[in-house]
Amino acid sequence: MGKKHTVERQIGKILEPEGKHLVGLFFDLGEQRSAEVQAGEPYALSISVVYAATEGGTQARQSAESVASQLRELFEQAYGKPDAATEIALDACEAVADTSITLADLRRVDQWRLEYISLGDDQNGDFLPVGETPA
Repeated sequence: MGKKHTVERQIGKILEPEGKHLVGLFFDLGEQRSAEVQAGEPYALSISVVYAATEGGTQARQSAESVASQLRELFEQAYGKPDAATEIALDACEAVADTSITLADLRRVDQWRLEYISLGDDQNGDFLPVGETPA
């Protein structure tokens, strides 16, 4: 099992218990989103863990902060500290309220898709269908 697959499974395990409070997990590759990186140069990645601020309140924020913290640990264990990483350098991983994300923000990020996470309201389906699934 490759590292990428293992990391994906670990992300799923981190998200599953907190899924009801989260709107989505968004990955920002910045300038590298549309360009190939040089061999040996890591992808610089920022992750926004977006939570439902109005409906979820403090508990949703705490869930998102917990997820962000666990994701930072996971990426550091898997890929090393950002300044030493050769594959993926996790520059930032933050909890973000859905009320502070703009359409412009959503247009430049890719969404993590986790089909089995339910947001508790089946009418909304899973995470918002925005962006593309990261490769």
